Amino acid sequence: MTVRAWASGLDRDTYQAQEGDGGVYIESTPPDDVVQALQSGNEGLQRVQEATRLIVRYYIDPKKGRIVAVGDDELAADLATTRQLLATPPGLSAGDPWDTPAAVAAFALEAHLLRGAVLPDDLLTFAVDTVIRVGEGHSSPRPYEFEGTYFEQGADRSAARALPLLLLPVAGPLCVLLDGADGSRGHQRAAEAGVNLAHAVADEVRLHFARGLDRVWEVPCAADGGCHHEIAMQLTLEIMRDCTFGDWEPEAGRRQVVFLDDPVGQSLADAADDAIYFSRLDAAIRALAPAAMANLCVSPQARDLLTILLAAQRRSLLAYEDDMDQRGTHALVSARAMLTLAADGDDAPIYAHIDAYADRSALLSSFLRALSAAAEEAPNRAGTARRIWPSVVRHVLDLNEAGHTPFRGSHYGDMALGALMPNAAHEITYFYREVSDEPIVWWEPLAWQSTMAEWLPVAAGNATCVDQLIGLIGALPTDDQVRTCLPWVASLVLADVSQVAGRSFLLSTWLIEVRSVAVDAGLLGEWQRVVDALVVAGVTRLAPYSE
Repeated sequence: MTVRAWASGLDRDTYQAQEGDGGVYIESTPPDDVVQALQSGNEGLQRVQEATRLIVRYYIDPKKGRIVAVGDDELAADLATTRQLLATPPGLSAGDPWDTPAAVAAFALEAHLLRGAVLPDDLLTFAVDTVIRVGEGHSSPRPYEFEGTYFEQGADRSAARALPLLLLPVAGPLCVLLDGADGSRGHQRAAEAGVNLAHAVADEVRLHFARGLDRVWEVPCAADGGCHHEIAMQLTLEIMRDCTFGDWEPEAGRRQVVFLDDPVGQSLADAADDAIYFSRLDAAIRALAPAAMANLCVSPQARDLLTILLAAQRRSLLAYEDDMDQRGTHALVSARAMLTLAADGDDAPIYAHIDAYADRSALLSSFLRALSAAAEEAPNRAGTARRIWPSVVRHVLDLNEAGHTPFRGSHYGDMALGALMPNAAHEITYFYREVSDEPIVWWEPLAWQSTMAEWLPVAAGNATCVDQLIGLIGALPTDDQVRTCLPWVASLVLADVSQVAGRSFLLSTWLIEVRSVAVDAGLLGEWQRVVDALVVAGVTRLAPYSE
């Protein structure tokens, strides 16, 4: 290895050199230890680049919806590279050495077991062993990990998504490859790793494990011997077993976490409201809803337990004076589960939730918005929400008329009233949405004429409701927005112009955008009346359009 560099003030008798401007060019052979260090550094950088390429291909791109088909040969080559990376981890990597191998191994198991990818036995054995070993805790503990840690590309998250596949009968040959015998030891290792993941510190790991169980519920019950659904149900119970608090620990500065005794459902039902650790319920709720609807051996148990968990979540959130679910994370989990149950016509859990929050506008607002967001995720839930929404609006308005206070409070009350008009969830609203493609615009405002007639008088003069209404109708053709919906907007605005002017974020822009259509539709007079009233109330942006 020869290094050629320019320098000045050197002894030209020492180096073979060529004169340059003000100095000399020198050529020298570095010592062997320097060469080895440089080569080792280059190899380390190459390993870092490979690890980055693999995590992008098998985690980041799928996460962003950029799914590119991976051929069996390509997948086998990447698995072989991953095996080398795990044996000799890149020293400069910012993540855990197991993160990339777990992501690739999880993808390989899904490809083989669900899509029939053909891979060499030694690489399949590596993939199974990697996922199980991560589940067993071989990856490094993540510093500062706590219940709310967000790190979806972590090795334990990838393992949690894939490990439930090893419970399926179709995974039997992989367990045989793993233990070199009848597969019983491999199957036992997978189940024990599942228990470990079910007890993970981070709720995120448990949630990904619950999602992974979806594949288990989709497979019919085993005809002979023990059913894989029974094992999956036991793991679901482990997910929620530490969901209650005990006494305060002065030294630790927090309450002691208590494990529920069997039967866990009854133990949870007997727990005090303020002793329920509600965030620990999320993953179990996520796992139980599809199990309850799958018509399996464990479905009746799943349904009964889910009812208890939903009630426990309500009881716990209501036990606090403040809103403990400001981001709506827990509301989304329960809303998704209840829309899943309502697909067969069981709407009762939805109304039980609404009734419980009838005098807590913050919780009601969060739940209504979560219902809408959960409906955006999948066609079946979208259809269910479309069917029930007029009844939901009527039910909440009836609670208000009956003396409850669902709309109390200038902020949360307005949000709850506005949430009766569903809008698209903002991209950053929820951490763990399950939108497979594009969010579904499921609402049908033109079919809700009678619903609007009930809601508009209550929402009149409310700026938040004006914006929610404009968001609701935004997906309609502009002609429909003007012909049908301009009178709705006008009734809200003109009821109390001073309360709407300067407080609505969307109204002025919407009015400007639809003006030409209002002219063509013969509704310029209605449009002008709204604009003039707003200008008088101080909306200067509309002044050029006022008469």
